[in-house]
Amino acid sequence: MRDAGARVAPMKPVGKKGADEIQRLQAACRAPYPSQLVQPYTFEDAAAPLIEARRAHSPIDTGILDRAFAELCTLSDAVVVEDSGGLLMPITETENFATLFQRWGVDIVIVAPNRSGAVNQVLTTFQIAKAQGLRTRAVILTTLTRERGGTAERTNLALLKELLLRVPVIQVPYAAAPDDPRTISALADALSAHPTIARPA
Repeated sequence: MRDAGARVAPMKPVGKKGADEIQRLQAACRAPYPSQLVQPYTFEDAAAPLIEARRAHSPIDTGILDRAFAELCTLSDAVVVEDSGGLLMPITETENFATLFQRWGVDIVIVAPNRSGAVNQVLTTFQIAKAQGLRTRAVILTTLTRERGGTAERTNLALLKELLLRVPVIQVPYAAAPDDPRTISALADALSAHPTIARPA
């Protein structure tokens, strides 16, 4: 999207202090969106947002998250949102990332490491998203090592493609530096080859 001239804004609603997440997200999108919109809440650790908010005696106001997302939408052509720990990770006593994303009307890209258990992880997340009325646009398997891997690593991709017929499943080759422009460009090319991803309905 960015290479096509679109303004893409990053967002991670809840993050860890000192983790350079805002800088990483800003660099990926090559645009200086306001930090308070990109990551409205930061805490000392990377535990569940609800736990971190309780430890800090600073409850998360989902209205602040809603307004930050809405403002990023006005400043950009697309917003890419990263959760913190999965769709069911609690943000407040009544809200998790699934309910947040449902309210925002966003689609889902499932990212999972290609290893034993990946199929279960992806299918579980897919079913959670479906139950919440969220559309899964794609599944991305990340390669963790240069080694060929065992049976699971060699068969996960084909099995997920078989089970998720209408959802593109893409495997990203191992990269010593995941932020390398060549790696990002290759992934972008792979994603853009699928019309359901490149041209949202």
